[in-house]
Amino acid sequence: MFIELNNMCNISGGVQIPGTCVLIEGCHGADSSFVLHHFVSGYLKSGFNLCFIGLSQSFNHYNSVGIKLGASFIDARENGNLVYIEALKLLGEEILKYESETDMSILQSSKLLHFENNNHSGLKKLYHHCKYCVQDLLTKHPDKPLLLVIDDVSVLRLIGYDSLDVIYFMSYLRALMSTYCGCLVVQTLCDTTGEDQDKDPAVQHIHHQSECFIKVEALSSGYCKDVHGQITVCSRWPESEAMKRAMQYKIQDKSVIFFALGMSGAVL
Repeated sequence: MFIELNNMCNISGGVQIPGTCVLIEGCHGADSSFVLHHFVSGYLKSGFNLCFIGLSQSFNHYNSVGIKLGASFIDARENGNLVYIEALKLLGEEILKYESETDMSILQSSKLLHFENNNHSGLKKLYHHCKYCVQDLLTKHPDKPLLLVIDDVSVLRLIGYDSLDVIYFMSYLRALMSTYCGCLVVQTLCDTTGEDQDKDPAVQHIHHQSECFIKVEALSSGYCKDVHGQITVCSRWPESEAMKRAMQYKIQDKSVIFFALGMSGAVL
């Protein structure tokens, strides 16, 4: 776990405030996955409950990275603290189920892609599966904090779901976490260089509903071997003052070094 990042996010003891949401956004080609690994490894090493919705990487990938950070996905799953959901596999099974009924134009119908008021929606079935997994985790370990993670929600847009369906899906997950006093961490990729109004409506919705927004971006000056990028944290936790902090960072094999803007040893 990266103590400096916890301090930037105003998080005490590595545990987010129950019922809140953290959005991690990677911009301009910057890899924000180290922030995601920070939250995940912190929960697993403490024996907390984790429900992981994988849309971007495999279970083995996260297990390999987790081992470097001292947190084994395999051990956590065997101990009943972790549920890893292969979301693309579940959504793909829904598509294959209806493929024989008609041609591929069904993908444009409400049966598979539209969330609201439709029991055939793949996203709705994914939500109910997540709900079941969360309830199962809390049944086994009711006294442990709960974290729900989505590793790249922008994948849902790439495979055909429109912004409104993603908004519904995320709203249901947010409500689920509020019900069970859990925390939601969402990662997304931003391909635009414009302002907020140019972003996808689904990303805007998650941004406005998040108590903590973490933006990771490459240096505007270009590549530097000693400074890999800049991280900006905007937090508005309940019962605390809103704040905005920015630092630069360098990713190492098993850790991340953070330093004030322009204060890298390579610069001074």
